[in-house]
Amino acid sequence: DAASTRALVEQLHAAHAPAQQLAATVALRKVLSIEHRPPIDRVLGLGVLPTLVALLDRHDNTRLQFEAAWAVTNIASGTATQTRAVVEAGAVPKFVALLRSRDADVQDQCVWALGNIAGDCAALRDRCLHAGAMPAVIALFDEHASDALLRNATWTLSNLCRGKPAPALDVVRMALPLLRALVEHHDEAVVIDALWALSYITDDSSDDNARIDAVARQTGLVSHCVALLAHSNAKLVTPALRTVGNVVTGAEHPTQLVIDAGPWAALRDALASRKKAHRKEATWALSNIFAGSAEQIGAALHAGMMHDVVRALNDDTHDVRKEAMWAVANAAQGGDAAQTRTWATPAVFAGLFKWMASKPDAKTCEVALEAVYNIMEAGDEQRSHSHTPGNMYARHVEALPDALDLLFELQDHKSERVYEKAQAIVERWFYDDDDDDESDTDDD
Repeated sequence: DAASTRALVEQLHAAHAPAQQLAATVALRKVLSIEHRPPIDRVLGLGVLPTLVALLDRHDNTRLQFEAAWAVTNIASGTATQTRAVVEAGAVPKFVALLRSRDADVQDQCVWALGNIAGDCAALRDRCLHAGAMPAVIALFDEHASDALLRNATWTLSNLCRGKPAPALDVVRMALPLLRALVEHHDEAVVIDALWALSYITDDSSDDNARIDAVARQTGLVSHCVALLAHSNAKLVTPALRTVGNVVTGAEHPTQLVIDAGPWAALRDALASRKKAHRKEATWALSNIFAGSAEQIGAALHAGMMHDVVRALNDDTHDVRKEAMWAVANAAQGGDAAQTRTWATPAVFAGLFKWMASKPDAKTCEVALEAVYNIMEAGDEQRSHSHTPGNMYARHVEALPDALDLLFELQDHKSERVYEKAQAIVERWFYDDDDDDESDTDDD
C-alpha cells in the first residue's frame, strides 16, 4: 500500500541507518526480480533509481553495493526505455569501475548489467565502450575468475562487439587475443559466446575487410573456428558457421585460411542437417568460396561440394535454394570453362529453372539467368574444341519441361535487366531461323 511504499523509500534514503537501507534495497531487488512482468515502471515512478545508482559508490559496504547493482541490473534488463533510464542515471561508469571490485559477486553482477545495456542498441553499447568497458571486461579473465564469471563476462564481451554501426576496429581489436584463447576454453558456454563475438566482428561489409583481416591475423583462430564446425553441440556450430561464412566474404587470403583448414566434411554435414539455419549458413559459406579465385573454386569442386549444392538447389527450402543458386552462379562466373564442364549437369539446369519459375525477386532471377548464360558459353567453348555440332547444354535446357516457355515469358519481365538477359539466351542458343524463313515464304 501507499504507506508501506513511502516507508520503503524513506528506508532506502536512510544513510544513517545502514541496516534499514540494506533491507529496503533487498526488498526492491526482490520486487524487481519477479519472473513475470516485474513492476519496473512502478519502481521507477517512486524516484528511487538515482539513489540505487548512488549506492554503487558504497565501497564500505559491498553487500549493499551488490544488492543495489542487482536491483539496477533488473531495471536495465527491461524495455529499451527502462534501460536508457539506467544509463541516463549515470550507472554505466559506476558499473565499469566496479569490475575492479575485490568482491566476485559484485563483479559478476556489474558485468551482467553492462551486458544488458550493451545488448540493447548500438548507441548504448557505445556508451559502455566510451566508459572503458572493453578493457575492464577483458581484465576479468584471469586465473582466479570462476566459470560463472567467465560465462557472463564472455556474453558481455560479445554484446560489446555486436550491433550496427559496428564499434571502432581499434576497440574490438583489443579483444581478439582473448577471443583466440576463449574458443579453446573448456566451458562450452564460453566458447559459444566467444564465437558469437567473432561472428559480429567478421560481419564486415567494408571495402578493405579490415575486421576480417584482423581476425585472420590471429594465428590459428580461423582454423580452429573451422574445426569447431564439426562439434557435436549444435548451439556451438551455429556461430562457428556464421563466423566461417563471414570470413570467406573477405579477400582471397582469409578464404584460403578456411580452405586450408579443410572445411568440406563439416560443411557437407551441415548441408545435411535437420536444422534449416545450418543448411542455409553452410550453403551461404560455399557460395562465398565459389566467389573466390579459380583455384579456390577448384578446391571446392575437387571436394565434391557442388554435388551437395545442386541437391540443395533442387530439393531444399526457398531460403536455402536461394543461397545454392548464388553458389552455382558464382562458380559459373568465376570458374573457367573446363571447371564448369565438370559440374554443369542436367540437375543444375533443373534447379536454376525451378528457381526462376518460382517468381523470385528480379535480382536473383537475373543472377540465375546469368548463370545459365555463363554455362552455355562454356558449352560453346567445348563445342569449338571438340568440333561437335550444337551446344550440349542447349539440349539440357530443351529437355526440361516448360524451360523454353519460361525463357520466352521472361522476355516480358518488368525488369529490363531480366528480359534483356533472357532475350540474349534465346537469341544466341534457341532462335530458330527456319521460323523466319517460313514466315517470309508465307508473306510471298
